[in-house]
Amino acid sequence: MIQRKTTQCSLILNAVQALHTHPSADEVYAYLHATKPTISRATVYRDLNRLAEEGKIKRVEITSSATRFDYRLDDHYHFKCLGCGCVYDVNQEEVKGLPIISDAKGLAITGFDVVFKGYCPKCQHK
Repeated sequence: MIQRKTTQCSLILNAVQALHTHPSADEVYAYLHATKPTISRATVYRDLNRLAEEGKIKRVEITSSATRFDYRLDDHYHFKCLGCGCVYDVNQEEVKGLPIISDAKGLAITGFDVVFKGYCPKCQHK
């Protein structure tokens, strides 16, 4: 089935790109609802998943946290603050000591998610 591009879908994509915070669906909804009170939470959830399936945004699944969405499509690392819960990009070519998979046991690896945990500068000063 061919899906048409909707105005809401464009708004949601623009919100993820504008927020730069790896927002959850609830955060995207709150951001949009402030200026577009007619947008529904269900539309935001549905279109975020659709955009991820189409490869226009990336789904970032972090343990014990709501799924977040990233406007960056390249493989890169993330940092989650244990204080405020914010997720940041870690811009680094490679992490020393990260093991290379030498025996994938027949798995077809298509990507990776690496999440560092700690405290952001703001939470370190609390």
